[in-house]
Amino acid sequence: MTKKLILGILAAASLFAVSCAKESAPATEAGKEVTVSFMLETPVISTRSYSDGATATVLQYAVYDATGNELVDLTKTAEEIHGKTAVELQLTTGNTYSMIFWAAAEDAPYTVDFSKKTMNVDHNAAECNDENRDAFYKYVEPFEVTGAMSKTVELKRPFAQLNIGTNDYEASASAGYVPTRSYVKVPVYSELNLVDGTVADETEVEFGFADLDRSQAFPVAGYEYLAMNYLLVAADKETIEVEFSYTDGAIVKTRTVGSVPVQRNHRTNIYGQLLTSDLDINVELKPGFDDDDYEINLIGGTKSDPEKLEETMSSINAGVQENPVVNIPAGAYVSWTTGGGHGSTPLVSADNDVTETVTFQGAGENSVLVVDGSGVGSLRAANGGKLIFKDLTIVDNSVSYDESAWEFTYLELSGALEFENVTFKGGITLQAESDGTQLDAAFKNCTFITEEDSVYGVWVSDGTSSFTNCKFQGTRGLKMHEDYGSEIAEVMIDACEFGPLSKKPGVAIGDLNASTVVTIQNSSFIGCQAGDQGKYIYETDTDVTAFSFVLKNNSVEEDPANVVKIASKADLIAFQNEVNVKGNSYAGKTIQLAADINLEGMTWEPIGQTGGNGVATYFQGAFDGKGYTISNFKVVPNATYGEGANYAAGLFGFIDAGEAVVKNLNVDKATVEGHHWSAVIAGYLTGTIQNCHVTNSSVTCTHANGDACGDKAGVIVGYINSGSVKDCSAKNCTVTAGRDAGQIVGCNSASGTVTGCSATNVTVSATGDCTGANIKNDLIGRQN
Repeated sequence: MTKKLILGILAAASLFAVSCAKESAPATEAGKEVTVSFMLETPVISTRSYSDGATATVLQYAVYDATGNELVDLTKTAEEIHGKTAVELQLTTGNTYSMIFWAAAEDAPYTVDFSKKTMNVDHNAAECNDENRDAFYKYVEPFEVTGAMSKTVELKRPFAQLNIGTNDYEASASAGYVPTRSYVKVPVYSELNLVDGTVADETEVEFGFADLDRSQAFPVAGYEYLAMNYLLVAADKETIEVEFSYTDGAIVKTRTVGSVPVQRNHRTNIYGQLLTSDLDINVELKPGFDDDDYEINLIGGTKSDPEKLEETMSSINAGVQENPVVNIPAGAYVSWTTGGGHGSTPLVSADNDVTETVTFQGAGENSVLVVDGSGVGSLRAANGGKLIFKDLTIVDNSVSYDESAWEFTYLELSGALEFENVTFKGGITLQAESDGTQLDAAFKNCTFITEEDSVYGVWVSDGTSSFTNCKFQGTRGLKMHEDYGSEIAEVMIDACEFGPLSKKPGVAIGDLNASTVVTIQNSSFIGCQAGDQGKYIYETDTDVTAFSFVLKNNSVEEDPANVVKIASKADLIAFQNEVNVKGNSYAGKTIQLAADINLEGMTWEPIGQTGGNGVATYFQGAFDGKGYTISNFKVVPNATYGEGANYAAGLFGFIDAGEAVVKNLNVDKATVEGHHWSAVIAGYLTGTIQNCHVTNSSVTCTHANGDACGDKAGVIVGYINSGSVKDCSAKNCTVTAGRDAGQIVGCNSASGTVTGCSATNVTVSATGDCTGANIKNDLIGRQN
C-alpha cells in the first residue's frame, strides 16, 4: 500500500477567540463588587458539515479564587450558548480570579468535575458519526479585577477530529458492496486536565460508528464520509496508529493505515479509493475545521542523490495549490537548480496568479535544501508572492561562470522572503531583481556559516532586511554595500550573535546612501576581529554620520574563551557542579544562557554555598540570562550542602564577590524551601542582580535553630550583604517566613540598594514559628 502524507498549512482557524487587552488600573477602591462580562462566540458555518459547532449549546463554567479554590456559588452547569453569548459575573475589585468554560451538547458523553478541574470521556456512551461529541473549552488564567471590565474568550476544541472518506461509492455499488457502518480502532485518552491541558488514562478504543450520514460534506472535495469521530489526544501534535473497518452487513473490509498525525482543534482527513483499492490512501492534518489548503509531503532524496524540486514547483505553478507547504522530512535532501542569467529560474513563476506563499518546512538541521546549477538565477517568487523557509539547512553548491567575482560567489535571493530556524552553509546575497522588484527579507533564529576567507555570511545590496536572534560564524559576518544602482532602505540587526569570525568585525559597511537606516542593537560580538577603525562591532567605508546609524545595547567580548554558553538542562547542571563540587568561582568569566531551560521538577542544589559540607563555594562571575527562562525546579535543605544557617537557598545560594552579576534572567514555577537566606534568584548576595524577573513561584523559610529561624526571605534575594538589586520584578508569587521577609528582598543591609523593582500579586505572610518581625507586603522586609 502506498501512502501520501499531506499536512495542512494555514494557521489554525480558531472557532472561538480569546483576547485579553492589557488594562490600566482604574481609580477603584478594593473590595467593591463590579460587573465583569465575558463574551463567548460560537461559529456559524453556512454549509452542512460535521463540526459546524451548532451542537454545543450547553455552557458550564466555574470561577476560582487566587489560591485555585472553586467559588461554588458562581459555578453554573446549565447555561445556554447560541451564537454570541455574554456571561456577566459580580466580582470584587482587588481580588484575583481564574475561570474554566466548557460548552457541549446536552447529551454529550463528557463529565466535567470543576472541583478537580478535569473532564472525563465515556467512550462507550454513544456511537460515533455523532456530532454531539463536539465540544469546546478554555481556561482563563488568573487576572486581577481592577474595575468593571469586559473580556472576549475564545473556546477551542480539546479534540482532534478524525475523518475517513472515499470517492468510489458508485464503483463499489456496481460491484454489489455498499457499506452502511464502520469501525475505527485508535489509542485515545479518557481524562483532560482543564487547567494545563494534560491528558491521562490512555486506552485503545474500537469505536463502532453509527449509520453513515452521506449528506454531510467531506472536507476534501470529491470524497464522501465513511466515518467521523472526535478524539481526545495529547496537547501537542502526535502520531497515532489507525485501523478501520467497514461493512455492508455481510462483508467486512479492514484497512491498516498506520501512523497518522493528529492534533487538537485540527482535523485529520484519511481519504482515497478505500472501498475498491488497497492503494492511494491519503492523510492530511488541517488546522481549524474550515480550510481549503493542504501541504505536499516530499519523500526526499539522499546527499548523493537529492530529490529534485522542479516537478513539485511545476505542480504549484500550475495553480493546483493555493498556498502550499512543501515538507522536507528529517534526513532528506532536496535540490533546486538555478540558471545562468538573473531572474532565469524563479521558484514561483510570474504567471502564477494563485499562489501567494510557498512554505518549505523542514524537520530540523538535517532537512537539507541544496541549491546547485549556474548560480545566477535567484531564489524568488516572480509573481510578487513570498517564499518562506523554516527548520532546515540551505547549502549553496552552485557554481557560476564567474565564481571568483564577489557578486557571483553568493547564493542570490530576492523578492519577499522569510526564514526561521534556517542554517546557511555558504554566503548569500540579498538583492533587487532585474525587473525592479525590491527586496523584503526577514531572518529569525538563523545561523550563517562561512568557510571561504573572502565570503560574508550575508551580503545586503538592496531593499529592507531584518535579522533577529541570528548567529554569524566562520570567516566574515554581514556586509552592506550598494552597487549597480541598488539601494538599501533599512537593515535591522537585533539580538544577534557575531563570532567567532576570523577575518572581520561582525558588520562591514560599504557604500550607502543618505536615506539608508542601519540599526545594530542588543547584540553580542564575541571573538570578532578589529576592523579598519579598530572596532569589533563594525568597520565602514562610509562616514556613519552620512546615513542613519544606530548602535544600542551591544556587547563585545574579544576573548570567547571567557564566555561559557549554557543551552540545555545538562549544561546548567554541569555549571552547577563546576561551582559546587570543583570550586570553580568563574571569576572574570561570563556565563550566558542560549535557550529556555525546563528543569522538569528536579530538586536543585543552589549554585554556591556557605560551607555546610566543609567546603565553601562561591559564584563570582557574570551570569547573563540573555532574556531566557529557567523553570520548574525545587530547592530544599539537605545534609550534603547544608541546613539551617549553613544553607543559602535559591537558584544561586551564595554570591560573594563585589563584581559578581546575575542579569537578564527569567525564572518561572520555582519552589524554594530553606531555613535562612532564601529566595528564588539568590539566597545571599554580595554583588549585583539586575533585570531578573520571577513568576508563579513560592519561597518558604522555616525555623531550624537559633541561627536560622526562618529569616531573610524574598522572591529575588533573601539577604543583601552589599551590592544592588535593580530593575527586577516578581509576579504571582508567595513568600512565607518566620521573620524578615519582603516581596523582592527579605533583608537589606545598610550597604545594599534596591531600585527600580516591582511586585504584582505577591503575598508575604508569617509561618508563626519565629518572632514574626518585619514580615511585610512591601518590596523590602527589613531595612538595616
